[in-house]
Amino acid sequence: MTRQRKIRLTDLAVTATFAGWLEGTPETISQHILVHLEGTLKQSQTCDMGLAIIRPDEFPLPSYRFVGTFESPQAINSGDSELGSRLQVCWFGDDLDQSVNEMVHLALSQVNWDAAAVNYDRYDV
Repeated sequence: MTRQRKIRLTDLAVTATFAGWLEGTPETISQHILVHLEGTLKQSQTCDMGLAIIRPDEFPLPSYRFVGTFESPQAINSGDSELGSRLQVCWFGDDLDQSVNEMVHLALSQVNWDAAAVNYDRYDV
């Protein structure tokens, strides 16, 4: 039996995947986005956290990019009560009709939290 992890969404950004691109086809732009995605996301992080990118099965990329920041009061691979864990998850989709809960649940179901998240001191401000 696995332990249930408490996870809280602290930030969610939704952007049009191709916003700001003036030249190129969706296929060429999608390739550029995917090549530079990890670096772009790491640069925008305001603190140390893990990163998980859910790459879509379709190409060119879907219309929207979602970036959620999540925290858990439970550390990974540690019983230390002073540590928590956090993770930024990026995924793509075309459907804005889903609730935030549905989108987040689907995204988190595709991520191995223990492999991707990073521990942090919950009491160090």
